[in-house]
Amino acid sequence: MKVCVKCRENKINAAFAVDRNMRCGLKSWCKACTNEASMKRRERNKAIADAGVVASFEPTHEREVIAEPEELSLWARITGWFYGL
Repeated sequence: MKVCVKCRENKINAAFAVDRNMRCGLKSWCKACTNEASMKRRERNKAIADAGVVASFEPTHEREVIAEPEELSLWARITGWFYGL
């Protein structure tokens, strides 16, 4: 038995999803509360999803190259650390 943090109800362990990062091995919200929150979030974001808008990362500044990519290891080129992030 476990208490859901969201609805404060005492429920059986099967009512909670597995989360190996938690000490007890279960999520803190029950599946019903998680589903309800997901539905509300989908409704709030429905207009954005229907419009086909996709969030993307747009850099706000030019990166300063502190080393030439050819001079670096494969790992450095893949991770992009040479941009001085």
